Amino acid sequence: MLGSGEGEITFKLSFRVAGILAADDAERVRIFNEMKAYYDLRSKLVHGASLKEKHHRLIADVEPLRHLVRELLRSLIHMALTPGHPYSKRFFDERLDAALLDKAERDRLRSTLGMV
Repeated sequence: MLGSGEGEITFKLSFRVAGILAADDAERVRIFNEMKAYYDLRSKLVHGASLKEKHHRLIADVEPLRHLVRELLRSLIHMALTPGHPYSKRFFDERLDAALLDKAERDRLRSTLGMV
């Protein structure tokens, strides 16, 4: 839902998770960077690459990632249980990125997700 489509998956996933979860610009930047770091770790593990110290630090403390995943799942479940919202699979496939760039659209989506 958040990582589909063409293009670089690391950027898309990081941008989308940060756009949905963050309440302000500073938090968006922090979450974006965290997601990029965790996805880089995931890639290193999946492809058998050598891990650097920064990867070992992430493995040692996965609670920040768990928190992000927990909040994202909670919000998506909230939306799924909210009748009459305008957010379809097509929206997430075709319009999510543009909506996350627009403050009013992002705020509406976050409200539907129970984030505000």
